[in-house]
Amino acid sequence: MNFITYNGHNFPADNNELILDGKNISHISDINGLENLIDLNSLDLSSNKLSEIKGLDHNLSLEYLNLKENSIKEINGLNHLTNLRYLQLDKNCIEKIENLLNLTNLEILHLAHNQIKDIEGLENLKNLMKLYLGNNKITEIKGINSLKNLKILYINNNTIKEIENINEDLYRLEGLDLKNNQISELKGLDELLKLMLLNLHGNKITEIKNLEELITLNALNLSRNHIKKIKGLETLENLINLNLSSNELDNLKGLESLKNLRILDIKNNKISDIEILFSLPNLVQVYLENNKIPIDQIKKLNEKLQKNKKTLKRRTLQI
Repeated sequence: MNFITYNGHNFPADNNELILDGKNISHISDINGLENLIDLNSLDLSSNKLSEIKGLDHNLSLEYLNLKENSIKEINGLNHLTNLRYLQLDKNCIEKIENLLNLTNLEILHLAHNQIKDIEGLENLKNLMKLYLGNNKITEIKGINSLKNLKILYINNNTIKEIENINEDLYRLEGLDLKNNQISELKGLDELLKLMLLNLHGNKITEIKNLEELITLNALNLSRNHIKKIKGLETLENLINLNLSSNELDNLKGLESLKNLRILDIKNNKISDIEILFSLPNLVQVYLENNKIPIDQIKKLNEKLQKNKKTLKRRTLQI
């Protein structure tokens, strides 16, 4: 067992992993002995007081690096860490994505809760599979179409108005989170033929369209928008979880073809009739609060849901 020293304290460090989170570290170079860990695979320096990334010159074997919750303003000092597969930079003060072009083995990149305005500097990251850019200041989606292996993209809580730049180049996408933006029209998603999860909560959408081709979709969140009619979902036969809460719906016409639907959230609308839901054989959970539904229909639905649960359980046991 090796030991490194910081501020008069010794910390155990094996050849693979070193955890120094929450130690009030201001400079990586002050960690005595870190330069000797040339085979170090994983380093956690989260929740410290780092303002820059310097002092990792000898740790070329690093694959996992956690720098979350520091005060880093610029991405420097990582270019030589070409073995990195996981980089965590959430909750810093980063304004620009830069100096990452050499990290071609990177698979997971966290940059949420920063001050980033533009998506650029990611072009070379051909192996990137998961990208987290939520809670920044991004206004436009660009600079990611070269990321052919991207499967998960979280770009929630920004100020994006248009999504038409998301196209067939990102055909491997399975999860896309766009919640809490300013999107008013659904364009550019129809070629994401492997998409399984789509979150559009908290936008300015008035009409459901251009989703017909997304037949692999399992979960769709359209809550807190301005949708008045349910249409354009007829082909989504694999949809299991649908959230349409906090919209302007007064009826449920358009749901009758979703035979695999299990969970439905329609609370905070203007719905007065739920007869359509009785024809959905796999529905087991429904959220109805703050609508105008007669009590007798609610009772009838509860009975139907219990029956569906028993049937579903029997089918599962048979499998």
